[in-house]
Amino acid sequence: MKDIQRKELTRVLKFVESLGCKYKIITDDGEEFGTLEVVAAKLRRPLTYAYGEIANWYKPHVNLAAGVGVVQEIPFGKFEPETIRGGLCSWLTKEWGKDTYVTAVTDTHVELMRTSA
Repeated sequence: MKDIQRKELTRVLKFVESLGCKYKIITDDGEEFGTLEVVAAKLRRPLTYAYGEIANWYKPHVNLAAGVGVVQEIPFGKFEPETIRGGLCSWLTKEWGKDTYVTAVTDTHVELMRTSA
């Protein structure tokens, strides 16, 4: 940091401190100013599947116009059973509403049955 930059930073810091604000400034050379605790950003775990990949699998297997009592079967494909069921339930709740269908996981597929319209 150049001298003129340090002078200006010192002036700004005095002003901010006079206001009673908490702050944390880290310069490009790693020097830190202020007492504010900085928490490291939480890193998201990497995605197991690409965005939309699961929905693109189960949506073609579902007939949204199916009547009450009609059982539909959605194969697992390469996905875990609960992954398919979870995504399916989220989507169906948006499409049909709560308590309008039931699902069951079998050895080879997820079964879906609409219970009310």
